[in-house]
Amino acid sequence: MLGLRLALGDVGAGWSGLRQIAELGPDIAKVDRSLVTDVDGDPLKGALLELLVAFTGRLGGLLLVEGVERYEEVDLSARLGVPLAQGYVLGRPTLRPYEPDEDLLTRVKFRAGTQRPPAGS
Repeated sequence: MLGLRLALGDVGAGWSGLRQIAELGPDIAKVDRSLVTDVDGDPLKGALLELLVAFTGRLGGLLLVEGVERYEEVDLSARLGVPLAQGYVLGRPTLRPYEPDEDLLTRVKFRAGTQRPPAGS
């Protein structure tokens, strides 16, 4: 083992699809933003995301959704079992390591159904 991990980007757009996930068996499959934007209001996108979670997990990989800009997208992704996310709603790009505040972590965990509601909500 060399300590390397393979990530496949832009899943769901262009050439990165189910076949590439199956053939490459990436450690992380990063879902293209086009499938994440407004996923909470589009049943087809939701079904595709659910399929990708199951398929990637079955092959031993993790799914990451990119371009998450609204809490509703976080909500649905978390409920579907997506373990990784990136986007402005979670934190802006930075050159330094980012430590999310406890309030944000509590909200995300609550939305995923793994924690009680945050105080004051």
